[in-house]
Amino acid sequence: MARFLVLWELDQSRIPEDPAKKKEAWLAAIAEINKDMKSGKVKEWGGFLNGAGFTVNEGTEEEIYALLLKYIPMCRFTVQPFISVSQAEKSIKALG
Repeated sequence: MARFLVLWELDQSRIPEDPAKKKEAWLAAIAEINKDMKSGKVKEWGGFLNGAGFTVNEGTEEEIYALLLKYIPMCRFTVQPFISVSQAEKSIKALG
């Protein structure tokens, strides 16, 4: 299955200024992230201290796109597919 490194960045203009509403929005987002992790589509999640972070996701391009749609427009994404060292080794050996 294909794996993707997804870098995300919050759109700060979408964050509520009211502390109670901000807390509610964050907890709702974390609940969604936990669901995505439980489903297996998100293998790892990390937040940086600047309102950005990353996930490692598994699936097809279409599945990853559908997964990320629910976080738009709150987040902007950069998505990079990647391979493991064993996949790289297999590809190198196949060169002939």
